[in-house]
Amino acid sequence: MAWDNPEVSADASTMINELIDRKKKMDGYKRWQFICTMGMLSLLLVCSYYFYNRVLMPSRSVWDIIDTFAANRLVVSAFVLLVTVYCLMSFFAKKYLEQKGKYDALRAEIIVFFQYGPWSKTKGTAIHDLISRELKELFDINLTYKS
Repeated sequence: MAWDNPEVSADASTMINELIDRKKKMDGYKRWQFICTMGMLSLLLVCSYYFYNRVLMPSRSVWDIIDTFAANRLVVSAFVLLVTVYCLMSFFAKKYLEQKGKYDALRAEIIVFFQYGPWSKTKGTAIHDLISRELKELFDINLTYKS
């Protein structure tokens, strides 16, 4: 790895390793959020179809709907599962946004460090370009521009 180069300071190498860890953690939360979202939508479609065919169609009044809904354990269990998956999805969404804020702050700090740090004047931009290219290829981390 280019950031393990002896010309790169230990604090810069530590910051880059921390950035990689935060990126992996952020991607993990994003993946789990997507899985929960797709699971919730699939479960919602199945539950809606089942609820329409088994509860709404045979019922004649609101009280029949409530009675049939409460008596059918599968519908109640699916509803509880749907609420649980929704809570998980919102938990992972919150964690993802929290981790994204930390990741963006550290990435901006590293960009400033590489552009205006004390070693950038003596070493030039060759190491910065090499590190940026490797991080972009390996981990899809952009150290070229702040956004």
